[in-house]
Amino acid sequence: MLVFMDKIYYIYIIRSEKNTLYTGITTDIFRRVEEHFYQRKKAARYTKSFKIENIEMVLIANNRAIASKAEYYLKSFSKDKKEKFLRNPLLIVEDLYNVKQINVLIYHHLDQINEFLKKLK
Repeated sequence: MLVFMDKIYYIYIIRSEKNTLYTGITTDIFRRVEEHFYQRKKAARYTKSFKIENIEMVLIANNRAIASKAEYYLKSFSKDKKEKFLRNPLLIVEDLYNVKQINVLIYHHLDQINEFLKKLK
């Protein structure tokens, strides 16, 4: 079955220079990374206090409702649980589906996003 997506939503986890983790959603991952990095007006309060170091994980959802549910669920995790999932991203996809019936995909181009982040530095 072929599924068409109107708009792609990205759920992302950022690691700060102080080794803290931040979870957010966006429709444009490169624009959002730039906003966080330069601590622009639209950047989250979190990233205005903690400069971002790396993009740890990006998931893809096909609508805002799914992305928001996934973000809310991920934000409920302890840092240890997030770290465990970051070591094996497939576990988080399985957990989201099994526990919350949320279907997301793993974005496999983190290297492109982190290269973009390096250029900003």
